[in-house]
Amino acid sequence: MNLFFFLFINTVLKSSDILQVYDLNKKNLKENSILETEQYLYTVSVSKKNKILDVSIKKNQLKAEVKLLDRIKNKIDWPSDFPSYLKEAIWNYYKSNKKFNIEGIKLIDKGEIGDKYFVVVGIKKTNIDKFIINYNVIKKVLK
Repeated sequence: MNLFFFLFINTVLKSSDILQVYDLNKKNLKENSILETEQYLYTVSVSKKNKILDVSIKKNQLKAEVKLLDRIKNKIDWPSDFPSYLKEAIWNYYKSNKKFNIEGIKLIDKGEIGDKYFVVVGIKKTNIDKFIINYNVIKKVLK
């Protein structure tokens, strides 16, 4: 029983770390970027309210989670002469044919602002940064 209690408390404390860091930095969160702290990444999605609250939450949560893929894309060793529109097109093709198993995404915050609904998700940086994709790997997929 003591071991269970310790594991439960330890998990709660670790989860509260991501919330505490969010509370200290949420004023820097922007809709079109990833908020990066020393240990965590946060993204937000905003949309018009849906009549069904659960739909608004799930829709925005999914959109916020997809934004985390931008961090992976931005770390690819693209050729320096590639225009951004070409990188975007190739990346969109690549990610549509690949399954990313990103673990540890947490729903951090949600709420209403006027006629909009927002959701914030957070994750440990290490859970995203473990995905290292080389341009040569993408090239092989394109062939």
